Amino acid sequence: MLLNIYKLKYFYFIVLAFYLIKCIAYNYDDSSYDDEYYDEDGNIILNAVAYADSEYNEIYSAMVNDFNEYAQNNNLKIKIKINVYTNANNKNFEFFATSIESLLIKRLNKYDIYYFDNGYTQKYGPYLLDLKEYLSEDHINMYNKEIVEKSCTYNDKIVGLPFNLAYTVLYSNKILLEKYNKTIPTTWDELIETSKYILEQENNPDLIGYNGLFDESENGICSIYEFIYSFRDSLDSDFPDIRSNNTIKALTYMKKLKDEISSDEVFKSDFAFSMYSLQQNLTVFTKFYSLTYSALDIIPYYMSPLPGYKEGISGSIIAGYNIGIDGNIPLKKLYASLTAFKFLSSKELQRKYFLIENILSGISSFYDDEEICKKVNCEVIKNLQPISRPSSEYYQFTDYVTKIENYVYKFLYGNQTAESVLEQIDYLTKIHYVSINGEKQDSSTKLAKTFFILVIFLSCLMAGLLLLLKSEKYKPYFSYLPTSSWIISILGLIVVVSNCYTTLGPVTSTKCHLYVILLIFGYTLNLIPILHQYIVDLPVEHKIFKWIREHKIYFFLLFILFDCILVSLFSIKIYNVDIIMISEGKNFETCKLRNNSSLFVLMIVLLSYMSVIFFMLIVSYVEWGRQTLVYDIQGFVIAIYSDAFTVFLLFILNFISFKNYLLQYVIRNVFTLIPVITSFIFIYGYRVYMPHRKEKEDENIIQDLKKESNSLTESKNSSVHNSTGNVILKLQNYHNQSKLSNSSINSGNFRSNNSMNDSKNSKT
Repeated sequence: MLLNIYKLKYFYFIVLAFYLIKCIAYNYDDSSYDDEYYDEDGNIILNAVAYADSEYNEIYSAMVNDFNEYAQNNNLKIKIKINVYTNANNKNFEFFATSIESLLIKRLNKYDIYYFDNGYTQKYGPYLLDLKEYLSEDHINMYNKEIVEKSCTYNDKIVGLPFNLAYTVLYSNKILLEKYNKTIPTTWDELIETSKYILEQENNPDLIGYNGLFDESENGICSIYEFIYSFRDSLDSDFPDIRSNNTIKALTYMKKLKDEISSDEVFKSDFAFSMYSLQQNLTVFTKFYSLTYSALDIIPYYMSPLPGYKEGISGSIIAGYNIGIDGNIPLKKLYASLTAFKFLSSKELQRKYFLIENILSGISSFYDDEEICKKVNCEVIKNLQPISRPSSEYYQFTDYVTKIENYVYKFLYGNQTAESVLEQIDYLTKIHYVSINGEKQDSSTKLAKTFFILVIFLSCLMAGLLLLLKSEKYKPYFSYLPTSSWIISILGLIVVVSNCYTTLGPVTSTKCHLYVILLIFGYTLNLIPILHQYIVDLPVEHKIFKWIREHKIYFFLLFILFDCILVSLFSIKIYNVDIIMISEGKNFETCKLRNNSSLFVLMIVLLSYMSVIFFMLIVSYVEWGRQTLVYDIQGFVIAIYSDAFTVFLLFILNFISFKNYLLQYVIRNVFTLIPVITSFIFIYGYRVYMPHRKEKEDENIIQDLKKESNSLTESKNSSVHNSTGNVILKLQNYHNQSKLSNSSINSGNFRSNNSMNDSKNSKT
């Protein structure tokens, strides 16, 4: 047997030695390239992917071939292989875009370099390389800063640079403007006035004043978005708030254009009709995308920026493609990818294809280039006021576009008011949450302020209760616990109630975790002083209970330490923020358990808490018969049951899907406040009321206390002599004895101490 084992070890040694020799030989042999990243010639292979309409089918391949030739001439040992999807069908493009997103999310690194539609920057951004960390400022600053910020940036990361651009512009009919001595309009009012005049003079039913391009494709959302952008207050103003007067005015003018110089049919017409109308000279004014040199030469139209509500204010959608690098790219390929990226985004390559193929570039200096400006109206390009296409992190792009268009078109082509459709768009585009700082005093803001004031009031009320502990009038009624224990217990309630603050404002992972952490520490601080006093009064003699009675501070610290250990488990981030998308309603975010491990951690927290509750209820059962403690015990039991029931419900809330963010807010806060208010009333509140009872009842209490003192002493002595008996039987026996020993007591309600007796006797 031993011989066989040694033979097996020897065999493994030979295999391992052979493997090491092979690895060493591989590392020292430049001709060996078995690595998956290299080809037979030793070139590191970079995989690129792109999508192209038929117009740009060959451009990607041509640029890649230029780089491969450059790399070969300079012995860079890098080669790009590109996969170009060429079907221009929108549905197929959506499939392509979704597939790319899936590859990036799964971090499969199927492709190293991505040419992607700049409308998907927010979708792809989290998974692309931050170019600011790898490219020089000079290289990035070649590109128009505004375009980079609006179409290439995600969360302050530059995740791409423009490969090509297209802008929406206004085409004005040269023949008709010159015929009637009219100028290119710079405001929407001028466009309406000029169109109405020419239409009236021409008296041609086939002549169109303005096409609009408000169709059901992506062009429609672009037209809507840039039209609203043209109604901002000043050149430096941000995009108008969706429910602002500016946006309402924009929609009103949109409908005015349709009704006065166009029609529903024309406004709904698609991309092809707009191109046809330019070629056939069918419109006075047309909104369309920047055209190639050859197309501009054959149509009788001026190209200019789109008008705005005010002169000097405009808006132009940025369309086109960016180039980016996979954020999960292997280190072996990172340097090669950056080298290729610099070439593909270089000024030399961009200029070459700008002049050959009319690919508008994002490099600012080109529009001061004399040779380029002979082929394109550089002044128009420089005066455009670009705005990125709308996008959403929460919806698929097509779904998002369709939803917004449908809402706007209910106003534009239907009978709904601008205010109502903008409200629906606001619900769609925003993540709603409860805040006391809401811009509008709506129901959510009022609700938040109500709870906020209630929490502050309860916190102040409970903190104020601490002052009564020093009052001679109230001091005897708080004698069940030492003053320090009352302070800790009330502080625990204040910590629990402060949980309500975490439900205000945007939902974050930190707030989700803080909510549970505050519950853990709050309930510990609230209950442990009571638990300790329970153990002090417990007539069971055991070395553990004896140690607890003699080491109160250490007992408290052990629970705090245990809580810290529980909280340390939260370092694995048990919660994610999940977005709840509500059709025809208000979207909101909620805390969601990440996985089964998160559930396990939460179960540990719940079970540890319930074990303490269970023990306290057992002791409450034992102490129940003591007449002078009956109100103390009853109050504690009510509070304990309330705590346990509410904590269990809060645990269940993790598995309930709410469809209304206000309902979620109310339920979470109500479940937080109920045990706090219950504990405050039944443990603390009634003690404030007791001094106002009749003097006769107080005298009865004194007599009861004397009897209880004797009874307690006898029962404790009895417990010492029977300490070796069965614990459960002793607990049951004590419960029965306490009831029997107090059978003659007719009244009384809570425990006092010798100081209270002395106080009462001195008065008599």
